Amino acid sequence: MDDIDFLWKVLPLLKPFKVEKSEVLYWKGDAADEVFYLVRGAVTLYTEKGNPFVKYKEGDTLGDSDALLNLPRDSKCVAITHLRLMILVATPWLIQ
Repeated sequence: MDDIDFLWKVLPLLKPFKVEKSEVLYWKGDAADEVFYLVRGAVTLYTEKGNPFVKYKEGDTLGDSDALLNLPRDSKCVAITHLRLMILVATPWLIQ
């Protein structure tokens, strides 16, 4: 399958979503069944001790490795601005 075929299959699966500033997108230990594409805004990931360790911004994808490897979230993700996201639910048929 070439890239265009892949895109035409994935695009209809993306769902728009909005998150307010300071809201938690996910918590450490949550099931990782979604991949997030940041259309607008930024998020920061935090360690268990509350230390920020990475920032994602517009155009970035996050949560993909946890979702594809079927691992729980390894950090807390907080919106540092208002967010517009596209969410892809990582169902088993998608990652096979």
